[in-house]
Amino acid sequence: MVPPVNRSRRRDRAGPGYGQRAFGHTRDRARLIDEEAAAIREAADRLLEGETATRIVEQWNRQGLRTTAGSPWRLNAFAALLTQPRLLGTDDEHGRPVSPAILDRATFDRLNARRQERNRGPRRAPTRYLLTGVLLCWRCGSRLCGMSKAGAEGVYTCQPPGHGGCSGTSIKAGVTVDALADLVRARVDSPEFAAGLKERVAWFEAHGDEPADSVAVVADGRHRLKELDEMWAAGEIDRARWSKMQAHLARTVRHHEERMAPRRDLQAQGDLRGMGEALQAWWPEMSPASRRRVIDLVLYHVVVLPARPRRLAYPAERLRPRWRV
Repeated sequence: MVPPVNRSRRRDRAGPGYGQRAFGHTRDRARLIDEEAAAIREAADRLLEGETATRIVEQWNRQGLRTTAGSPWRLNAFAALLTQPRLLGTDDEHGRPVSPAILDRATFDRLNARRQERNRGPRRAPTRYLLTGVLLCWRCGSRLCGMSKAGAEGVYTCQPPGHGGCSGTSIKAGVTVDALADLVRARVDSPEFAAGLKERVAWFEAHGDEPADSVAVVADGRHRLKELDEMWAAGEIDRARWSKMQAHLARTVRHHEERMAPRRDLQAQGDLRGMGEALQAWWPEMSPASRRRVIDLVLYHVVVLPARPRRLAYPAERLRPRWRV
């Protein structure tokens, strides 16, 4: 007879079939993977000697060293790896070794102290960049992220390889936002935008799928969610029942809101038609959220081309939008 599985056991102490193998150990944690354990020890020594984690991660990826999921290493996964207590080994209830150690206690403690010291350092307040997630690197296709440096203009830049990018593209933030705003305003006044709207309207008319029932479902769902919260606050239902009913109602509301979104977008896109001049006047007073909404209605993303001195001096020449309409 097969004994019942004790599901209360921790996944990382259970045998094969429970979760993913940890880097450096075999699946049952009983033996070391020599190549991986050696890489961990070498990385720890290099970090304590002052080398950057970014450089180590880049070297691991160049050498073909992969995570146990088969993915390239990234900085966050690498940082988490070197703080896992299992690297010190584990013992059973009688003090007998179960998992062999990869790092000694002194090295492990120094790594953690180094990380805590870095975490306590001064941090700048985060800056929100309007086009984060919109701009793509021409070389690797990764999304560009906004970055700022003290005393310097912000830029959108492709992340380093440790974060999934290639560091191959950057562009000044302020002039890029202005250039893209000009392109968007020109687009909503263009014949192409009008033709795209006409095609979208025709498609919806041909396919029907008028989500009139979704409007009623969303309104009713929001009302019932409010009633449910009031019942819980009054003690009429317990937390477990409230949580189960709340999750079901929230899923229903979210599904019908997503069903309504394309038609709402179409209406908003229609409102933008021919409004380029008005947008130019309103743009300085619009909130970042309103500006981003306009951009998202008009385009999917923008590929940022490489900078070529004197040939692509103006940012708009480096921007290749993929228009939504």
